[in-house]
Parts: sequence; C-alpha cells; structure tokens
Amino acid sequence: MLLSLNNLNFKTEPRGHNIYQNEAAQPHRSNLTSTEQRGFKKLLRLRSRLRYTVGDKCGSFVVMPQSLDKNITGYTLSDSSTYAETTAAAFRKACEKVRKTISTVVKPKLGANVAKGLLESWSKNAANYTA
Repeated sequence: MLLSLNNLNFKTEPRGHNIYQNEAAQPHRSNLTSTEQRGFKKLLRLRSRLRYTVGDKCGSFVVMPQSLDKNITGYTLSDSSTYAETTAAAFRKACEKVRKTISTVVKPKLGANVAKGLLESWSKNAANYTA
C-alpha cells in the first residue's frame, strides 16, 4: 500500500521487512583478508588448469592440477574391485535388491523414518565414469 504525504511516497511493509531491505541495499563487503583475496583471484585465473572439489573423507576444500585429477580418476576406475562395467538392467536389479533389503531389514529394526531416509539418500541413477 502506498501513502502519499506532501509528495513523498511511503510504502507500508510487514514488520521487519525494512531490516532485510536495508541489509540488501548495503554494498558487499568481503570477509577475506587482502592476502586471501589475492589467492582467491589467482585460483579463479587458473581454473582452466586446476580442479576444485571437496574431499570425500575430510570434507575439506581441495585444489589440485587437472592432470593429477585425471591420473587419480584413471587409477581408481582401473581397479576392478571398486568399479566395473555393468548394464542398465544389472544396475536396476541391484537397486531393487537394496530397496528390498532396506524395507525388510532396516524398517522393522530401526523404524519407518530411518528406512525412508535411507531410501531417499542412496543413488537411484547410474553414474557414468570415464577416465
């Protein structure tokens, strides 16, 4: 709703809205030091040669040369105990086995909520990896 008072327009908003509006209008201020900002800019300049990822065990931010990432990926994919070629039918069969195990083992022991969480969290789509 707009109210006019001596050619000034005031917009009435729900309580607290002005706080967010005022904060959004403030100029962005980085929480990085100048040294960190320079390092970040350097990382951005090198993005065509570097690989940025999150560590699978530590959860930390990881930066490595793309060549090293390709070597690690190739080595990992060549390990037949970790990855193997499969078909879509075999993948669907394995998914059904996991779904059935969760429903028959986990649900009776740990409850419907835990089973539902597990059913929603594991991958239902095949991932294609290439070296």
